[in-house]
Amino acid sequence: MFVASRMTKHPISVSSDATIQEADRLMKKHKFHRMIVVDDGKLVGYFSDRDIMRVAPSPATTLSKFEIRSLLDKICVRDIMHEKVVTVNESATIEEAALIMYNNKVGGLPVVSDVGAVVGIITATDILKTFIKVMGLIGGKTRLTFEVDNKVGVMAEITKIFADNGINIDSFITCRHKNNRYELVVRLDDRPEGFDDIKKILEDRGYKVVHTVKIASCMLMIFTLIGCGSNDKKSAGVEKCEIGVIAHLNASEENYNEIMQKLEKSYRPSKATLSDNYKYFKNLEGMQLALESGQIDMLSTYQCVANYMLSKNSDLEILTSERNLSDSFCLAVRKGDTILCNDLNKAIKRMTEDGTLADLTKKYIADFKTDEELPPVEIAKIPDAPTIKVALTGDLPPIDMVLANDSPAGFNIAVLAEISKRLGKNIELVDIDSDARAAVLASKNVDATFWVCVPKDHTIVPDNIDRPEGVILTTPYYSDKIVHVALKEKK
Repeated sequence: MFVASRMTKHPISVSSDATIQEADRLMKKHKFHRMIVVDDGKLVGYFSDRDIMRVAPSPATTLSKFEIRSLLDKICVRDIMHEKVVTVNESATIEEAALIMYNNKVGGLPVVSDVGAVVGIITATDILKTFIKVMGLIGGKTRLTFEVDNKVGVMAEITKIFADNGINIDSFITCRHKNNRYELVVRLDDRPEGFDDIKKILEDRGYKVVHTVKIASCMLMIFTLIGCGSNDKKSAGVEKCEIGVIAHLNASEENYNEIMQKLEKSYRPSKATLSDNYKYFKNLEGMQLALESGQIDMLSTYQCVANYMLSKNSDLEILTSERNLSDSFCLAVRKGDTILCNDLNKAIKRMTEDGTLADLTKKYIADFKTDEELPPVEIAKIPDAPTIKVALTGDLPPIDMVLANDSPAGFNIAVLAEISKRLGKNIELVDIDSDARAAVLASKNVDATFWVCVPKDHTIVPDNIDRPEGVILTTPYYSDKIVHVALKEKK
């Protein structure tokens, strides 16, 4: 078998003048750890996610995500790429490619033509798939392993034993063993009477049979355990439904699962099997990637967010549920900042009374056409006014989102813009991951966090599940139903 028949053709690449920000987005979108750099069809280098991390600011930086993005947009791929690239020719054999990877300690190779053009890429996974095919693991066979001496005629005698008994050999692998002996691995078509008689014949001829196994059910179990094959976990007999959820600030993943178990009988997604297991994620993007890759069966989010997700991906669906839960959205401030909390409450109250909050909800959520992109929202600057630093996730459209050009957008931003006008104070946005909402507030890097959720049903779900110690909340400004999103069943 040759590289040309096993490689991935037309690999995704970037040019050397692409920015690090563009490259990082592309790698995350396609779940790559490394990428090749191609200029005018010619391979000029490669880089990895570690190279990007090397030039990115430290996690302990005081820079906001907006400033980090601006910094990364000034660095080009050519500044971090490795120009010396190990390649393989498309006419090379699979074993040659495997040896090059092994000797150079790399997990993949760009494939080039005789004229140096990039025609594909081959990875360790492609080599593994080839190995599985060569070993005949997919179809389900019986595997015999025995030891033989290194002498002329051994293969002829063994194959004759199988032929004389009407047994077809599916694959035959040899491996040098110790003391000038070889280990032979033979995969045979199954037969109802088994292979005890063949084992006896082989042993009577002086061949030591060291292992025999029927691999059909064994390999199916292995593939199921490592997550290979179908994403339909129910059909594979898995009795636990994995559900992704944004990390709550005042409950560990274990605590959250204990709370959800109390809802097991009355509140469970229609596709759940015997029990649910909730997994914490720090942002919506991570949850979506986990859903698409089969790491979770569904994700838990808000109705408006789910509607937005479905408009961007036709392979998703919202699952029905026997019971509906809802959350109310609030701003959070430090416990001692009562003046700021009171000011925010006054602004929210006036916006509720004069209908402004309802109008913003209608414009940015209820009437928002999900097939369109969120428009950026500008928070006007007030000369010589004090500034309130507000942390937001920018990862929950249409509630809030940071657009590709780093402009903030969505309902929350519109609410903040109105609050800024009413308080006569500037609002400075600090973009964070959801699981950092409490930490950034406690460290006093921001004055408020936008958003913290309060469950509307306090009978089972504690009202402080998303409210850590040392924090006070404003009056709720928005509420939404919690739903579950999953990939549609393949017909």
